[in-house]
Amino acid sequence: MTQPQRGPTATSPANKGASSTADTGVNLYRREPRQARSREMTERILRATIEHLEEEGGRTLTTNHIARRAGVDIASLYRYYGSKEAILVELTERWIAGIQAIHDRHLERMLNGMPLLAMLRSVTHDIEHMPEGRWAYQELAYLMETLPPLRALEDAHSARIVDFWAKALQHHGSDWPLQRLRVLSRLFYVQIDAALMLAAQLPAAEAADVRRWHGRAVVRLLRQALPRRHLKPGSPPRQGFC
Repeated sequence: MTQPQRGPTATSPANKGASSTADTGVNLYRREPRQARSREMTERILRATIEHLEEEGGRTLTTNHIARRAGVDIASLYRYYGSKEAILVELTERWIAGIQAIHDRHLERMLNGMPLLAMLRSVTHDIEHMPEGRWAYQELAYLMETLPPLRALEDAHSARIVDFWAKALQHHGSDWPLQRLRVLSRLFYVQIDAALMLAAQLPAAEAADVRRWHGRAVVRLLRQALPRRHLKPGSPPRQGFC
């Protein structure tokens, strides 16, 4: 069967500003929609991708599935996205931007005196309750581990979050060297991510147990690096941090 035309390649002059990964051969061409009708079409494509992830998971995702759900022909899809990975990259970028915005808000709150545990509880609550949180933690998180273009986005994102928590610990009185704080913060970040991923896949009662156990584990971690006056002994939040 003849393959549909996928538009200019990522290295073509007609594709100024688009990206690709030469080492994997994945076509990450994306065309910026300029008219309202084009923007509506790309939003339908993105929404159709989310619906497929929610209902059938990422392992069966193809551009043909996406086009059918979106009600567009495959050639129109390829006019804006060079591959399913290009669509997933845009969804991942949007998700990460939302998480970064949450951390930016809480950075201001921290500088205005918000206690560390209260900030941690609020950050994780806001992330879990993002509109895309459930499908993202159920499916997109898995794809970020297996698809190199998404893995690169996640690596850059995790480095920023690790730096955020290392500086937060410094702000709240830790005298550890910054590099050691970054190692602790990486463990901290991985544990938060794992707890949110697991909670998203469990019934409500079991998810609540995960949050509670995770909250206690996080308090124990924070006690390693902070003066005792910053964390009252024996007082992890009953509902965890999510």
